[in-house]
Order: sequence, then structure tokens, then C-alpha cells
Amino acid sequence: MRTGQIFLLLAIVVACSYAAFKREKEWKYFRHAILKYHNLYRQREDACYMNKLYYDIDLETEAKFLAKRCDYKFFYINHFGQNVAFGKPQYHLITFIQNALKEMMKEKYVYKFDQTACGKSCRYTQLVWADTSALGCYAQRCPSLKHVEHVKNAWFLVCLYSPRGNIAHLPPYAGICERSPRCRPGQPIALNSKLCLPQKEELGYRFDDMILDLYNTKEWGYGTGLPGNRGLAAAIFSKSRNEPTNQTSGIFDQFRNF
Repeated sequence: MRTGQIFLLLAIVVACSYAAFKREKEWKYFRHAILKYHNLYRQREDACYMNKLYYDIDLETEAKFLAKRCDYKFFYINHFGQNVAFGKPQYHLITFIQNALKEMMKEKYVYKFDQTACGKSCRYTQLVWADTSALGCYAQRCPSLKHVEHVKNAWFLVCLYSPRGNIAHLPPYAGICERSPRCRPGQPIALNSKLCLPQKEELGYRFDDMILDLYNTKEWGYGTGLPGNRGLAAAIFSKSRNEPTNQTSGIFDQFRNF
């Protein structure tokens, strides 16, 4: 009897471990997809001084807190930019992400650069806000979604951005880039991209030109840590220079080229 109980307990542990592993694997795909499509749409704007985004786990944690409320609205947050979207429950998570970002980009067609506020295009302008350098998102199914009627078990997405965009009287970017270089002095351009890597000041870390030149060959990936957005950069650069860092690594070592 005792042996049977032990085997049952082991079976439960294995099942729970597998479920957790599967969930973590799915969530990594989610992070990759949300980052990939954000940067893809930003690149298509062909704008000068457009930062390439990296993923920030701390922002994801904040987004998760908001998404769990299942309240479809823009939240009053001073420090971060935000986007929200919902989708049909039958969609796969990645399909929902693709559709959600497409809908945000459609707002471009009602936006005019002489607007003093984002108006009906706030999701689009935040998505392509040039000075933004980090995002973190969370998506979940909500049995019911506040402010949305007749939709049950819908997907609900919350994305947070830093630095925030949608600043009054400012356009999302300076304009179409018809000159070279397309990044600010001292700011490297991402490999195979029209996007710029964050400047040293944005990283909140000081590193020498050798490390910067080395990093020109890398694609921007994951980061953790606010303020300063140090995570990935701090961990890699400090390791290269044999300096200690207090930043947690998360999954910063998983570089992805999109």
C-alpha cells in the first residue's frame, strides 16, 4: 500500500513538473513572438533614431499584475507606456499576438503627424515610439472581461513600455530616414536591421569602446532591471570586464535573431 502511494506521489510530481516545463516553454515562445513582431513593425516605419526593443522581465511582472484584473482599459500609470488588446478564445496564443499587433498598427491610418495628442491612434504611436527601448507583456484568458460584452474566455494582453511614449505635442518619431547613418552619434545600428541599439546612457552602465564594438555584432535580446534597463547589458558587459553585477540574469543569455 505504501509503495503504491509513493508511486502515485511520484506520478503527480512528474505530471506537475511536465506541466510547468510546458508552460515555461510556451511562455518563452510568447516572449520571442511579442518582441519579434514589435521590432518588425518598428523597422517598417523606416524612421530615424528608432530604438530596437528588448524584453524586460520586470515590465512583464507589472503587466501580469494588470492583466490578472481582466479589465479592458488603459490604466493610469505615469512611469510606463502601455497597450492593451483582447481576442477570440479559439485563437492560439501566438495567433492572438499577431492579430493584436496588426490591429494596433491599423491605427496608423487615422494618425496625422501634426496631432497634439495620440487621439484614436495611441496604441500605434506607443508601439512605434522611437525613444522607447524596453517592453514586457503578459497575456491570459479571462472568463469575463470588464468593459467588453458578450465575449467569454477571451485572450487579454497587456504590454508595458519604457521609456513611455505618447507624450503630448510630440510625434512618435522624427520622420522617415533618408540619410545615413540612421542612428545618433555613438549609437550602433542592430545587425541586419534599421533599428538602433540603446545608447550607453540608457543602459545605465558604463562600458568601454571595445565592448561596444564587440556588441555591434550581436542582436538585442532579453533584459531585466528598471530603472536603467541594465539587465542583459549589465550581465554581459560586466562578465566581459570581470566586474560584479547585482542584476539577475533571467534568460538574458538566450540571444535571438529576428
